[in-house]
Amino acid sequence: MCSIGEDDFGDDGGVHSMEPKLENLNINDASGICQKCNTEPVAVQLGYKEPECKTCFLMYVRHKFRASLGSSKILPKNADVLLIFDGSPSSVTLLDMANFAQTQNTFKRLHCNLKVLVVDDTFLGHQEEEYLKKVLEILGKYDIDTYFTSLASTGPPIPVKEESEEKLRGPWVEEETKLKTMVEKIKTLTLRQDFITNHRKNIIREAALHLNSPFVFLSDISPDLASVFLANISLGRGSSTAHDIALLDERIDNLKLIRPLKDLTGAEVQYYIQFNDLPTVSFRTYGETVGTKMSSIQNLTKSFVENLQEKFPSTVSTVFRTGNKITTKSQLQPARNRCDEVVCRLCRSVIDLEESKTLFAVEFSRMASEFAANGLNDMSSLSEKARQQLQIDNDKQLCHACRNIARNVSSSDVDFESFL
Repeated sequence: MCSIGEDDFGDDGGVHSMEPKLENLNINDASGICQKCNTEPVAVQLGYKEPECKTCFLMYVRHKFRASLGSSKILPKNADVLLIFDGSPSSVTLLDMANFAQTQNTFKRLHCNLKVLVVDDTFLGHQEEEYLKKVLEILGKYDIDTYFTSLASTGPPIPVKEESEEKLRGPWVEEETKLKTMVEKIKTLTLRQDFITNHRKNIIREAALHLNSPFVFLSDISPDLASVFLANISLGRGSSTAHDIALLDERIDNLKLIRPLKDLTGAEVQYYIQFNDLPTVSFRTYGETVGTKMSSIQNLTKSFVENLQEKFPSTVSTVFRTGNKITTKSQLQPARNRCDEVVCRLCRSVIDLEESKTLFAVEFSRMASEFAANGLNDMSSLSEKARQQLQIDNDKQLCHACRNIARNVSSSDVDFESFL
């Protein structure tokens, strides 16, 4: 595969196509004077990008953040913004950049009312014991209103203030037990991760509505979005992947999900943290430490993208930018009334109700396998039964990928519908 794509020659030329991994870089190896300001000593050189001092580098990455918001004009003045924080390097970077932008002079200031939300998923058992404590310690250094909710929450988020970790976790113990049980009943790790990803967005939506914040900042960076793009195609979410990696996702009524760091690389995030001496937390996504990289589609695609980043860096940029060019069929059609659209109850994507030969073939194959497993030989009516099943599935208002999750809940004792 060619390691240089047509989109690798943007504002930075093709320089990022040769970017090595961060651990192979040492800021002490750089020498000389910064070629931008010609005053301060060089602190970093990313690939074949010109050497920069610390001040110029920070100005450059902060400009990327502001440019993503300013060029699209998606954030009105004095908007109420909810920033989702999980302690990962990218979320720490986003929080510090947003806080810095609010302390600038009037001309450069980011005029918005910022709040921070922590969505606790530690009850699933994949985070370190001290994870939540460290997250709250980081947030305590910023003078920003902070709220706390659980991945199993059924009510409004709690203001953090001086509340102890035990009190914050207390209100949702029963709900967390139910959600953990349901997740464990999903047969494969791939579908468990897919469910948690989409359920988390719904919890964020409910919290944003409670806090009257129509704008939400997510901390995804370009390697994350490249992995999401590839995983979504594999999971059968091709029709919604354009929204899942775009700067702006407005599938949910009265709520806009914004990814202002989408153009940042992992190396840029790590250097930003290093130069600002910012604390981070050992953050793990659910399922990341389970088994091997082959345990799920999401783990495999993440490993694949990381390998590309190491050996063919420009390919990651090409994958991510290709995803940006994908457009859903409904976006190509004239504007329609949203009331006429059927939306998936889990992922909030529009369901295409037109008959699909691909989905029919998948359903026909599934039913044929079930017939064979049960020793049934009457295949004459299988086509009609497959069409009837597709209609039943559409009536449930679940897209193809979310139907796969519902079908793979291994216990009838678990009410999947209650989590939609």
